[in-house]
Amino acid sequence: MILINLLPPELRKARRSGVNPIWLAAAAGVLICIGVASTWLWIRYSRIPAAEEKLAALEVDLQAATAKAEQVTKIEAEIVAFEQLHDRLTGLITRKVFWARTLDDFANLLAQKNDSRWSMEGYDVRCTSLTISPGTAAASSGRRGPGDESVSYAFRASLRIYGEEQDKAGDYARSFFQSVDLSRFWRNNGFVGMAEEPYRGDAPSWRDEIHRIVLDMPMEWRRTKVLAAPKGVER
Repeated sequence: MILINLLPPELRKARRSGVNPIWLAAAAGVLICIGVASTWLWIRYSRIPAAEEKLAALEVDLQAATAKAEQVTKIEAEIVAFEQLHDRLTGLITRKVFWARTLDDFANLLAQKNDSRWSMEGYDVRCTSLTISPGTAAASSGRRGPGDESVSYAFRASLRIYGEEQDKAGDYARSFFQSVDLSRFWRNNGFVGMAEEPYRGDAPSWRDEIHRIVLDMPMEWRRTKVLAAPKGVER
């Protein structure tokens, strides 16, 4: 039998397609689930392990860098300590005053050797005791910069003059001090002031047993060494 639809086209029922929308929705849901699961599996078993490996490698690198940084810090601290020690040693060496040449010049002065000659004749000088000790810091007679310092030493000598003529004790003392002021011992070793400055006067005594006038002179001279400040450093 043939069925003929006599209704006008606008009243006729539309033909349905052969695909059920429910199945389409279900298929789309399955595809979405498969995509989400695939993405999760990719992240869980590929990206996360790779990130963990990279993190572990970075932690190892960080530990190595930290160890190197600690070693560098330790070395820098040692360098600072060595620099401070070097500065202290350099300061001690700079402040050191050498006495061998000074004592040799003093002996030559008393023996009237080299450039040491008394300004008058008829007497000799002997040293009966000698003491050298650190003194107070004092200004030098030479030029000093604004940042310079100085170290000072006391040169204590008990001197005794033996003169031939009894009435020339004062002349002998003056001659001796003039010779000291002009000597290498005084001019080249940093002594300050004049040689006769600490002299408190004489008390000569005549010794019949040696036929000499004896004049005892306890002297205390000051030797100063100027320490120049390092360039660019103000103390």
